[in-house]
Amino acid sequence: MKSHKIDQAIVFVNSRKQVDHWVHVIRGLGITCAGLHGDLRQSDRGQRVKDMRRKRIKIMVATDVAGRGLDLPDIHHIINLQLPMKADSYVHRAGRSGRDGRNGYVWSIVDALDWPTLGRIERFIGQKIARATYPGLASKKPEPVEKKSKKPRLKPRRKLKAK
Repeated sequence: MKSHKIDQAIVFVNSRKQVDHWVHVIRGLGITCAGLHGDLRQSDRGQRVKDMRRKRIKIMVATDVAGRGLDLPDIHHIINLQLPMKADSYVHRAGRSGRDGRNGYVWSIVDALDWPTLGRIERFIGQKIARATYPGLASKKPEPVEKKSKKPRLKPRRKLKAK
């Protein structure tokens, strides 16, 4: 995150426990960070969003509670440390970046266990997501090649004989 000149970003994970873990890790790097999840009181969530708008927070680590309805116009980077279980949640997460016609970037950390989920997301959005491998993070297992599914052949209905 430090090397890509990110002003602010939202980092998505799939659980409250992961939010707490990654907030701790990111703060340990000296980056201002806060967590956002459904177990927080509404007033606490509102304050953290307000702090993000005022640029007091650089990174917001969030569950999908932030994926819908959160308007932070200056967010240009979304980082999925964990892919969402539902494909439409990916779209809502990605929609937090590049608001008002601006450019936005979505980075997703994907390992071999995520390939089926990534395939569902790509089918849902109707396009392939670009891949990049970062030094030291390459999977030892190659990504499976998606097979073209054949349409099932429908058997003609048998006519029932009238009795």
